[in-house]
Amino acid sequence: MQQKVAVLSVSDDGMFKITSMSTEFENKTIDPQEHELKCFALRDEQFNYNNLELFFGTGSGKLFYYSWGFIKVDKQIIFDDAKEGPITNVVCSNDIVAWSTLKKIRIIHFSKK
Repeated sequence: MQQKVAVLSVSDDGMFKITSMSTEFENKTIDPQEHELKCFALRDEQFNYNNLELFFGTGSGKLFYYSWGFIKVDKQIIFDDAKEGPITNVVCSNDIVAWSTLKKIRIIHFSKK
């Protein structure tokens, strides 16, 4: 049985990178274009390269949900309030998503539409 292991990271330039530790999968780089990524959290506890679900926090105070599946890519804005400042941390456990800004900590129950 081959393990699906990868390193996921957000760099200072805001790029999200998936570096696979397996020859079975190619590395991915995701350019958010207009958004400076600050943090991320996997939606599932297990990394699934073929159906990747992530939450991204940005420097402009937005929280995004991204889903990369076999057929489609889904992107939703979950939260958007620039007055609270950048999103500094995001965590996810099952359907509970929590994130922090410079002013508040927020928690929601997230379900896909």
